[in-house]
Amino acid sequence: MNNPKDLIDLVRYPINASNHPDYERLIASIRGDLEQDGCAVLKQFVKPEAVSYLLDDAHSAAPFAHSSKNRTNAYFGQDDDSLPDTHPMRRFFDRSNSFIPADNFFPETSLRSLYE
Repeated sequence: MNNPKDLIDLVRYPINASNHPDYERLIASIRGDLEQDGCAVLKQFVKPEAVSYLLDDAHSAAPFAHSSKNRTNAYFGQDDDSLPDTHPMRRFFDRSNSFIPADNFFPETSLRSLYE
């Protein structure tokens, strides 16, 4: 599944058709989310039948991910012992992330196709 049209729900998200009546509303909505929240969530952007292909590609590229593990609070700040022990700034949790650089998305894969 290497064609983006097979991967993306273009009925719900007509990103390939700037003349589509919903295109401008979609773009405005995404920009508003980015302005307000710093991110935009596009629910079911990827077609359900494409998810397994993308997961397989991601698992294949996973060994090339850059990973980090740390202990942090919800604010990504330092401990402040002037605050009570129950303060949210003093509650720390284990956190981990892994990111696969795009140059590790293998050619001729769904993941590469979606990225490009």
